Amino acid sequence: MANVGLTLAFLVFVGWWVFVGYMDKLRREEDPVYATELFEDLLPVEQVLETRKWHAKGAAPWDCTYAIARLKTKLPTEPPTRPWRNDLGWQYEFGGSWQKTPAPPLGENTRDSVQFCSKYWPAELTRELQAALYTHGAWYSRDRVGETLFIFAPHRRLAARIRFGD
Repeated sequence: MANVGLTLAFLVFVGWWVFVGYMDKLRREEDPVYATELFEDLLPVEQVLETRKWHAKGAAPWDCTYAIARLKTKLPTEPPTRPWRNDLGWQYEFGGSWQKTPAPPLGENTRDSVQFCSKYWPAELTRELQAALYTHGAWYSRDRVGETLFIFAPHRRLAARIRFGD
């Protein structure tokens, strides 16, 4: 009977580790370096402004992940792209169907990733992202429903990957 109790306790611990402990470990290790890894070999990063690869612990099923960086001064004239299917995984996609700003107003069925995720950033950064998106001189790429947004603003030295999803 003691062996059954020990086995059950072990299985409970393993289950907890798989579903809770391991995800906490991933967050602690991968969140701080996500933006650096995302922009590596794409853009020269001077400073990571905000970064989070995984949803916050205890967050709703729909939450934010993001990589926002201040870039160095030597930048490409065209925005770089890393496709969805790459060696690093889908979370390292950047850009795609780039369009010049200003971005048109969002449709009623399009998610506003900047608005949804702005609760995690300083207000000044949110204003800067919105200004980059809605004034001339930058590039953006957004999927059909607005879940993932990419911004490349060379005159502001700003690059961002913002995702509001499950």
